[in-house]
Amino acid sequence: MRVTSPYAPEIQRLLTAARTVDRLESLQIYHAPEEHTSFEQFLSGNRADPAPTSVAWADFVRDSSATFRRLHAVTEPLRDFARYRLMCAYPLAAEASEEIAILPITSGAWPFRQRDFWLIDDTTLVALEYSGSGAFEHADVLTAEALVGDARAVFARVWGMAQPLQHYLHREGIASPTPTH
Repeated sequence: MRVTSPYAPEIQRLLTAARTVDRLESLQIYHAPEEHTSFEQFLSGNRADPAPTSVAWADFVRDSSATFRRLHAVTEPLRDFARYRLMCAYPLAAEASEEIAILPITSGAWPFRQRDFWLIDDTTLVALEYSGSGAFEHADVLTAEALVGDARAVFARVWGMAQPLQHYLHREGIASPTPTH
């Protein structure tokens, strides 16, 4: 099944009913209009207010009984948007109990095919497609065991290679602000 919004009711139902949710992010920029104001505040050097979607996600994670893990593969040196996510969005989600790990990538040495996805309960793959500018295009909700198994294997392998968010922030000398919302 194909959906054309990351907030589609079909995806929301899957996330709400989930016991485990794994998210793999591989883009260096996501064009999310909901984050524009917060990102512009960050770029101007001002304290960035959390984007409404970041607050809503943190509230969702906090209120859920599911286990959430997110891995973001970031190219180094970090781009502004990756730095923004690391400092403004991820700490809020981590405070809400999402386990976040960062996989630094240098010299284009990707250990997996760059494709973002959600893996829900190890049974459902939501394959996310974005434009070259990071704008969401569509998602395919898939349950074929071969596809789900491949995603499960990729996530397990790269999760084992990644660094917990706080370790990565410390290593990079990035100050993680106290999340507020």
